Amino acid sequence: MFEYLYRDAGNWKAWGQLLLEGAPSANDISSLTESFESGAFFIAEQLGIPPLFQQFWTQYGGPTQDDHSWHEFAGVPPATQEEVSHGTIWGTMETLIVRAN
Repeated sequence: MFEYLYRDAGNWKAWGQLLLEGAPSANDISSLTESFESGAFFIAEQLGIPPLFQQFWTQYGGPTQDDHSWHEFAGVPPATQEEVSHGTIWGTMETLIVRAN
């Protein structure tokens, strides 16, 4: 599971996750985060992953002056059996790494 979030300048947050095929290694995670700004920040659209703006705006009442384009990497925990059985696989960690570089 690839977990990420959008956090505006006021520190309000919206969370997202992608179900990945297989289990990424520590080297995979390191390769990915090395390509992120300061090891954590990325622009979702550049990676081809769903941006969290719409969810954020729905949750907090629309765009504000605190918005920006950056999303933040939160982690890669193992998916639960429920997440696997009810989720749709987005792709692989390799795909994320290639898109981030």
